[in-house]
Amino acid sequence: MDERDKILNKLPRPTGDKKPSAYISMDKNAGIDLVTEFIGNLSACGGRGIQVKKENVEVTINEIYGNPDRVMNLSGFSSFPSRNTEISVQVKIDQIDLLIVDGLIGVAGNGAVWLTEDKIGERKFPFIATDILILLQQDLLVPDLFQAYPRIDLSTGFGLWIAGPSKTADIEQSLVIGAQGALRHTVFIFG
Repeated sequence: MDERDKILNKLPRPTGDKKPSAYISMDKNAGIDLVTEFIGNLSACGGRGIQVKKENVEVTINEIYGNPDRVMNLSGFSSFPSRNTEISVQVKIDQIDLLIVDGLIGVAGNGAVWLTEDKIGERKFPFIATDILILLQQDLLVPDLFQAYPRIDLSTGFGLWIAGPSKTADIEQSLVIGAQGALRHTVFIFG
């Protein structure tokens, strides 16, 4: 018997008694109010979630944002006009005060919203806008990422999850908001 076999023979043998493995429920988390859960988790990330009636979206935009100079509205829902901004490579870093886009999937468990390049115009827009407003239909909310990932259409190319404004901290624990993206992040949930 070689050294390897001696070592292996000293190890305990499996008894055949199987212990149950961890189980992740996929039952759509019955009983959870997805809107309340989403708004709470988005707030914990530094964002703001607001439930609005579909017919009040534009009025609420005006109440919250007033009349910003440079608005880029890429939303298919809101007729809130784009002002002084063109969708082009020439858009400079300081040229988007408010970006309005449609969200494709919202995850109540972490307050994240899935966006794709065909909805955001260019990849850089969510990162260079001062404010980002995402319009999300309530029926696009799911409890967790387990239900979200099967809904993602990978044929669209670039996509990203956004959950709250950009945040970073250095080793001295100084939190900086807006260093790599929007200063403010709001999601209107309607439906």
